[in-house]
This record gives sequence, structure tokens and C-alpha cells, in this order.
Amino acid sequence: MADKYRSNAGAILRRNDGQILMCHKVNGGDYPWQFPQGGVHCEESVEQAMWREISEELGLENPRELCRLVDRGPPVCYPFSEPKGEYVGQRQTLFVLDFLGSESQFDLDHERNPEFDAFRWVTLEASLELLVPAKRPVLRRTIDAV
Repeated sequence: MADKYRSNAGAILRRNDGQILMCHKVNGGDYPWQFPQGGVHCEESVEQAMWREISEELGLENPRELCRLVDRGPPVCYPFSEPKGEYVGQRQTLFVLDFLGSESQFDLDHERNPEFDAFRWVTLEASLELLVPAKRPVLRRTIDAV
């Protein structure tokens, strides 16, 4: 059944005070807050996809200079609320990064159709409440592993 889960990479950006970045998805429904994340293209690794997603979704020009990779959690499968094409869910790997830049370096409007329209820094506990319930085990397993 694993091939029915789309490979996905996400990023937990952490400030020096321990708060983590949550982004508000445009037309996000009941649970609009999430981490920068997205599907893994066939020609890239999960880590490469994570760096690409940070660049695309947050508008960071040099994410590898502004973020220090700390660790990654295990891949965790979760179901979609409704199947999307050939996939019934995602196999998500979350990466933990220390954010070394400043908020002014985020440019959520740099793409033609932005993914996010706002962001905020929250505690780990608050992020668990903001995330769609299906993704909470991914975050818990990542935090337990790193």
C-alpha cells in the first residue's frame, strides 16, 4: 500500500527562542495552518524537495544560508481526507531547521499563486493544535526522534 502514498517533505523552522514557524494556507479550510511542505519530484531527494519548498513557499532566495539543518524525523504516512488521484495519502518527512535569518526575508507573494498569505511563530504545543489532526502524528514522531 506504500505506493499509494505520495512522498512529501516538510520543514519545521525554529527560532532561537524555540518557537516554530506556522504558515497560513490560502483557502486553507478548517485547518489552514501548516509547515512549508510539498511533494517530492521524481528527480529529487526528500531533502532537496524540502529546500525547494522553503524557497518556493517562503520566498527565501538562499534558504541554505538562512537555515541550518538540525535533523529529520522518520517518514510517516497519513491519509488524505479525500483521495487525490492515484494517492490515498502522503508519506511525509519533516526536517527540523534553525532559522538564522529575519522575518523580513520572507516573501510570501514572490510567486504568481502564493501558497501562504500569513505566518506566525508559535510554541510546539500550539502548533499541534493548529495542524490538521491527520498530520499531528508526523510532528510528534519527528519531535520524538530529534
